[in-house]
Amino acid sequence: MPLIPFDNVGSVGIIKDIPPYNLPQGAWSDGNNVRFLDNGVKKVAGYKEVMATCPFAPYYIHPYLTASGLYYWIAYGATDIAVFTGTVWVDVTKQSTLTLNGAVLASASSITVDTGTALTALSATGTLRLGIDTGTANKYEELTYSARDTSTGVITLTGTTTYAHPDDSVVYPSGSTATLDSDYNANTSSRRWTATNLNGLVVSTNGFDEPQMWPLNAGIPALLLHLEICRTGLAVIHASLLDHLEHSL
Repeated sequence: MPLIPFDNVGSVGIIKDIPPYNLPQGAWSDGNNVRFLDNGVKKVAGYKEVMATCPFAPYYIHPYLTASGLYYWIAYGATDIAVFTGTVWVDVTKQSTLTLNGAVLASASSITVDTGTALTALSATGTLRLGIDTGTANKYEELTYSARDTSTGVITLTGTTTYAHPDDSVVYPSGSTATLDSDYNANTSSRRWTATNLNGLVVSTNGFDEPQMWPLNAGIPALLLHLEICRTGLAVIHASLLDHLEHSL
């Protein structure tokens, strides 16, 4: 029997759902304790238990490799989301929102929000998101603040507002600015989590809560950044998510 050379033995990997005689060159029908990566094959280093320390029962998990080469596991539960760094779990659950108490005019140097537990827990300084992307009124903007009065609800801005905003508008903590965890409403039947990676941006949904995204900072999601409600290009993100899921089935 003649010997046939095989090149690029790590280019395809293991394919078990195709008969071996139909496999392309470079593909393998089975393997044990090996991993195919970067056009090569190497021995699996081993396994490590991580779910035992997860702070909640995980309903859905997926890996995430950052542009800088950091490898994370993201776990989704009934009410929370957390990221495993390889050593510890970090809570990245979305934060509770605030509500404007009174309309805000353009060029205002402060805003007033309802008092309560969310305001009490609000970071002493930080960034807030206010407004929406569509229409001419209540347009979206990000506001940095230098102080907040938990008794009166007054938040002092470092600059001024660009647009006017009506009473009862929702105010979102942004970036590393925190209030309190805002619980999700997921389950394992009708509100199941799923997620996709859109060129580095993690977008997740359970079909009930508003779609979530993990904000990028210089192209990389920071562990100090909590998930936020998808704001910009929601229709595009929704369509991309559906397309991803369709090709994953």
